[in-house]
Amino acid sequence: MPHQRRDSRRDGQSIAIRGATGCGKSFLAMVISSEAIERGFNVRYWRLSELVERHSKAEKKSEALKKINEAGLLTIDDFGLESLTAQEQSLIYEIIKSHADNLSTIIVSQRPCADCMSGFVENTSLTESPSKLLTFIV
Repeated sequence: MPHQRRDSRRDGQSIAIRGATGCGKSFLAMVISSEAIERGFNVRYWRLSELVERHSKAEKKSEALKKINEAGLLTIDDFGLESLTAQEQSLIYEIIKSHADNLSTIIVSQRPCADCMSGFVENTSLTESPSKLLTFIV
């Protein structure tokens, strides 16, 4: 019996996968992403550095963000592995924030996600409390 597609915009779930190098975090994220594709979801899988590079170069940032938000599941691998500039942190913050409300996101990191996000909160002008976003990624 085939799986029924669920509306990820209505009931999106997000997770953080963290652990030591070589323990299978990326593999697990790929397995979850593959299953989501088989169930009919639109999936985007990015290493953090690739996501930053590609979308930093995008001429129309709002169009690039819209394209990312077409994905029912966004997986960001190697989160917090490299240092980011304040501008890059702002870009990633906006991407994660846009997914936190109603889309599914997987964050894969070797570091505790709260540690990875501490600089984001300090370097981003927030119009709302960061606790909702931090709760999403912890």
